[in-house]
Amino acid sequence: MTALIPPPTRHDPATALLAFQLLDHWGNRAITRLSPRAEVLAAALLAGVPGGAGGSSYVDVLLAWIAGTAAGDDLVALARDPRYALLPRGGDALNRRALACCFALAVALLEGSRGPVTLGPVAAREGEVSPVLRRADEKAYRLRPWLFPGRRLSVHAEVSGVLSSFTLLATAEPL
Repeated sequence: MTALIPPPTRHDPATALLAFQLLDHWGNRAITRLSPRAEVLAAALLAGVPGGAGGSSYVDVLLAWIAGTAAGDDLVALARDPRYALLPRGGDALNRRALACCFALAVALLEGSRGPVTLGPVAAREGEVSPVLRRADEKAYRLRPWLFPGRRLSVHAEVSGVLSSFTLLATAEPL
């Protein structure tokens, strides 16, 4: 099942940093949280480092998947470790969908997407949802359904020496 989830196509340092920040806040009452969270965050951040190595078996599996060098389906050996017991039962697919969604969201923000961008699908408490990103103004975007705790989230990245900041808003949150 996890081999069908396409890996992120862009993972330069700025995109990886934005994806890391988004994943750091991932999940709320409606959206399933990451597990193991630390390894998913490490994979997102290390994806922006050429030749980055995770130091954890699961981080290395995710990095191989992101880099497109392997399907990263070697979960059988990892399942023996209690930290990774949930991976073969859907946890890995949930993590990969969240990674793919956050990298796609980071790319849309960095490219200044003007039209609606459909992301996902991602795991929700009740099935799956495909979030839609819409531009609200120059550096603010609305996201529905909302993937994070709270009603707004600010993320930042440096691109070519220039700091870029973006604000994500839940649908009804005022600018």
